[in-house]
Amino acid sequence: MLQALSNLMFMWVAVSGKDYVVIATAVAIKNTCGGMGTALLSSLVTVRRVYVGPTASYLTDPKELGMAWAPFFFVTFLVSLPGLAMPMGMRGLINKTGGVQ
Repeated sequence: MLQALSNLMFMWVAVSGKDYVVIATAVAIKNTCGGMGTALLSSLVTVRRVYVGPTASYLTDPKELGMAWAPFFFVTFLVSLPGLAMPMGMRGLINKTGGVQ
Protein backbone atom coordinates (compact mmCIF):
# COMPACT_ATOMS: atom_id res chain seq x y z
CA MET A 1 0.00 0.00 0.00
CA LEU A 2 2.78 2.41 0.88
CA GLN A 3 4.56 1.64 -2.37
CA ALA A 4 1.43 2.54 -4.30
CA LEU A 5 0.93 5.71 -2.30
CA SER A 6 4.57 6.69 -2.78
CA ASN A 7 3.82 6.95 -6.50
CA LEU A 8 1.75 10.01 -5.64
CA MET A 9 5.02 11.68 -4.71
CA PHE A 10 6.01 11.58 -8.37
CA MET A 11 2.69 13.19 -9.24
CA TRP A 12 3.76 15.99 -6.89
CA VAL A 13 7.07 16.18 -8.77
CA ALA A 14 5.21 16.46 -12.07
CA VAL A 15 3.05 19.36 -10.92
CA SER A 16 5.70 21.20 -8.91
CA GLY A 17 8.11 21.78 -11.75
CA LYS A 18 11.88 21.80 -11.36
CA ASP A 19 12.20 21.65 -7.57
CA TYR A 20 15.13 19.55 -6.40
CA VAL A 21 13.86 19.30 -2.82
CA VAL A 22 10.57 17.84 -4.05
CA ILE A 23 12.40 15.40 -6.34
CA ALA A 24 14.79 14.32 -3.56
CA THR A 25 11.87 13.88 -1.16
CA ALA A 26 9.93 11.80 -3.69
CA VAL A 27 12.92 9.56 -4.41
CA ALA A 28 13.69 9.12 -0.70
CA ILE A 29 10.11 8.16 0.11
CA LYS A 30 9.89 5.82 -2.88
CA ASN A 31 13.16 4.10 -1.91
CA THR A 32 12.07 3.76 1.72
CA CYS A 33 8.73 2.23 0.75
CA GLY A 34 10.43 -0.04 -1.79
CA GLY A 35 12.86 -1.18 0.88
CA MET A 36 10.02 -2.01 3.25
CA GLY A 37 8.33 -4.03 0.50
CA THR A 38 11.56 -5.91 -0.17
CA ALA A 39 11.97 -6.61 3.56
CA LEU A 40 8.43 -7.98 3.74
CA LEU A 41 9.04 -10.25 0.76
CA SER A 42 12.32 -11.44 2.27
CA SER A 43 10.59 -12.25 5.55
CA LEU A 44 8.03 -14.36 3.67
CA VAL A 45 10.87 -16.37 2.16
CA THR A 46 11.97 -17.40 5.66
CA VAL A 47 8.60 -19.12 6.12
CA ARG A 48 9.85 -21.76 3.71
CA ARG A 49 12.93 -22.40 5.83
CA VAL A 50 11.00 -22.52 9.09
CA TYR A 51 8.06 -24.69 8.01
CA VAL A 52 9.04 -26.60 4.88
CA GLY A 53 12.48 -27.70 6.10
CA PRO A 54 11.23 -29.55 9.18
CA THR A 55 8.40 -31.08 7.14
CA ALA A 56 10.88 -32.41 4.59
CA SER A 57 13.00 -33.76 7.43
CA TYR A 58 9.97 -35.53 8.92
CA LEU A 59 9.00 -37.04 5.56
CA THR A 60 12.46 -38.43 4.83
CA ASP A 61 13.55 -39.42 8.34
CA PRO A 62 13.75 -43.26 8.59
CA LYS A 63 12.45 -43.05 12.19
CA GLU A 64 9.36 -41.11 11.13
CA LEU A 65 7.67 -41.53 7.73
CA GLY A 66 10.84 -42.84 6.10
CA MET A 67 10.08 -41.78 2.52
CA ALA A 68 12.97 -42.41 0.11
CA TRP A 69 14.41 -39.44 -1.74
CA ALA A 70 13.02 -40.33 -5.19
CA PRO A 71 9.37 -40.43 -4.02
CA PHE A 72 9.98 -37.33 -1.91
CA PHE A 73 11.11 -35.33 -4.93
CA PHE A 74 8.16 -36.67 -6.93
CA VAL A 75 5.82 -35.41 -4.20
CA THR A 76 7.50 -32.00 -4.32
CA PHE A 77 6.92 -31.99 -8.09
CA LEU A 78 3.23 -32.77 -7.59
CA VAL A 79 2.91 -30.03 -4.96
CA SER A 80 4.41 -27.49 -7.39
CA LEU A 81 1.87 -28.20 -10.16
CA PRO A 82 -0.92 -25.92 -8.86
CA GLY A 83 1.51 -23.01 -8.72
CA LEU A 84 2.57 -23.68 -12.28
CA ALA A 85 -1.00 -24.15 -13.51
CA MET A 86 -2.35 -20.97 -11.98
CA PRO A 87 -0.62 -18.50 -14.35
CA MET A 88 -1.57 -20.67 -17.32
CA GLY A 89 -5.18 -20.73 -16.15
CA MET A 90 -5.18 -16.96 -15.75
CA ARG A 91 -3.75 -16.36 -19.24
CA GLY A 92 -7.22 -15.85 -20.73
CA LEU A 93 -8.13 -13.28 -18.08
CA ILE A 94 -4.84 -11.47 -18.54
CA ASN A 95 -5.30 -11.35 -22.31
CA LYS A 96 -8.89 -10.08 -21.94
CA THR A 97 -7.75 -7.19 -19.78
CA GLY A 98 -4.91 -6.37 -22.16
CA GLY A 99 -2.19 -7.14 -19.61
CA VAL A 100 0.01 -9.31 -21.86
CA GLN A 101 0.04 -9.51 -25.61
